[in-house]
Amino acid sequence: MGNIIVDFARDCCNKYFKKKIIFQIRVCGPAQSGKTTFVKHLLHNKFLKVKPTEGLSVEKIDFEEFTIIIWDSRHAIEDNESINRLDIDALIYFVDLSDHGRLKIAKKKFFKALQDYNNVEHFLIVAIACSSKTGYEIESSMNWLFNQLMIKRKRNTCFVK
Repeated sequence: MGNIIVDFARDCCNKYFKKKIIFQIRVCGPAQSGKTTFVKHLLHNKFLKVKPTEGLSVEKIDFEEFTIIIWDSRHAIEDNESINRLDIDALIYFVDLSDHGRLKIAKKKFFKALQDYNNVEHFLIVAIACSSKTGYEIESSMNWLFNQLMIKRKRNTCFVK
């Protein structure tokens, strides 16, 4: 209930001061599952060679109607307590299906993510069979997620003009 009131108040203030809606998105999953490659593809709309993320990477992407802030880190979810305390709007969980050795780890971390982010309504699971280099279906999956987030916000929209 508290998050609904906070969202409503934030959206009223944003509309009153003509600010964009901001969505906080957390990406997580096992190491080398394509998280950073996915984020860089969103930023640049093409594949870029990336190195493993050191520490925490925060990326901001502006769209016409809203802005997203993506929190990406190499570390496990439990290592990022400060991120866990943020008001996260959505979680994107990555699994590399071709890495059979990490599937059990991915499953365990996924259930941990469900516990840690039990207040998050929107989860997108990205199960990659080989590589996220092609960017295949990134746009459609993110459109689905953004539509879900906007529907939720429009339900809570303030009618201040």
